Amino acid sequence: MNSPFPDRNRHLATVFALCLAACGGNDVGIDVPGGDSIQETTAIGLQAARRDIEIGQDLAARGLISAAMEAYGRAAESAPGLASVHYHLGNAHLELQDYPGAVDAFTLALSLDSTLVSARHNLAATYMRQQRYLEAIAEHERVLAMDPRHLTTYYNLATVYLEQGEFERAQKLIDRGLEIAPEDAFFYRVLGRLRLEQQRYEEALTALEQAVTLDDTHAGAFADLAKVRLRLDQPAEAVVAGRRSINLDSRLKRSYFVLGDAYRRVGREADSRAALQRFERLNQEDEQLQRQLLTVGNDSRNHAARAALARLYAQQGRFGEALAEYRIAVELMPDSTAFRRQLGVMHVQLGQYDQALEIFSQVVELGHVDADLYYTMGLASLHRERFGQAKQFLIEARRLQTDHPDVNYSLGLLFGRDGDFGLAAAAFEAALRGRPDFVEARKKLAVAYLKEGRLEESKREVRIVEELQKSQGVTDSTLETEMRR
Repeated sequence: MNSPFPDRNRHLATVFALCLAACGGNDVGIDVPGGDSIQETTAIGLQAARRDIEIGQDLAARGLISAAMEAYGRAAESAPGLASVHYHLGNAHLELQDYPGAVDAFTLALSLDSTLVSARHNLAATYMRQQRYLEAIAEHERVLAMDPRHLTTYYNLATVYLEQGEFERAQKLIDRGLEIAPEDAFFYRVLGRLRLEQQRYEEALTALEQAVTLDDTHAGAFADLAKVRLRLDQPAEAVVAGRRSINLDSRLKRSYFVLGDAYRRVGREADSRAALQRFERLNQEDEQLQRQLLTVGNDSRNHAARAALARLYAQQGRFGEALAEYRIAVELMPDSTAFRRQLGVMHVQLGQYDQALEIFSQVVELGHVDADLYYTMGLASLHRERFGQAKQFLIEARRLQTDHPDVNYSLGLLFGRDGDFGLAAAAFEAALRGRPDFVEARKKLAVAYLKEGRLEESKREVRIVEELQKSQGVTDSTLETEMRR
């Protein structure tokens, strides 16, 4: 089965930086697990191996890569001649960015079954990540000899040849890809980039417009389209394309570079400076991320390096990738409550509240608790509308830190929801002891006082809210609406 490189593994492709940067996205492809090729082995061993492969695939699907590798290892012991075992092991090594291990596993799989297309394709993809381009090209060519309709191979090879300046070879691969899949936006994107490199701008425009017509969700295509518009002296249209690119992917740094140029050419100097400043910040962050990826690549089982990579992803808002790295860090160091806790936080960021609560419960069992942990558990419970459970977690958080502003504010909301405005008022008061300028807490306190019949105190809080908002340059009609309820 052919597929574009999965989003959850996006970080694996960053070593092949030139191609990815040029594509503006994650277009390098690997094949997903599938198939089963065997050499001579016992029937009992084969049955046991296949069972362990299924276990490993299930574990890998849940992100438990180390455990999956153990299952595949058992399968290899039961049936050492089963090529698909080593294929799955290769994919697991890829997931861990252990490229030498992946090469060894895929090579062994192919020595057992040279017709295993997916193993050969993923071996080629691994060589690309190692920047071993000649070997990658050779393996991709072998894939096409085995499967002349393997689309991701045509795309990967065309991209490599384009980056190496071998335009004729890239053109042949694009043409063949379009013969097989004439409606595939991938090939129009790489064709547009090829025409851009050849300075055939009108043809580049035609190809890229077709690409975004077929797939209007690819940020890199719009960034290339903006660049072509500038080459054709169409800066206003370049601004539109550049902004569309950023709306699709706010971290695609080259979009800001071309947009900065487009803004300058339409006379929007302030916007141009802002776009170029954003480009510089992203460039610095990417350099830091690249260094950390190399560290992980050199030692894929370094739990501290994994956690550091996860933090960088989280800082960039790439929570799915951060979650994957924290999950591996936890597998490598199961007793680390810090890694496990951050894994839970990433689940919260992704809206996966049940999974977050499960992880946080494990942290509690390991004996590492504080107010912030219980507060986060309370918020996750609130998102699942488990109000009683949320209240229990928040009360426990308040026990550990009496004047925690956010804990008390959340408790106040829950007490108010239950109609207990006395307890709500006390909670909001505690929140304000911890954070006197907490405007939302003062608003709710004013309402709670009013519900309790404490009119003068309510008026006092209203005045304080108005003064705070005035000092902050804020006007808000929310409080007035709430007071009328």
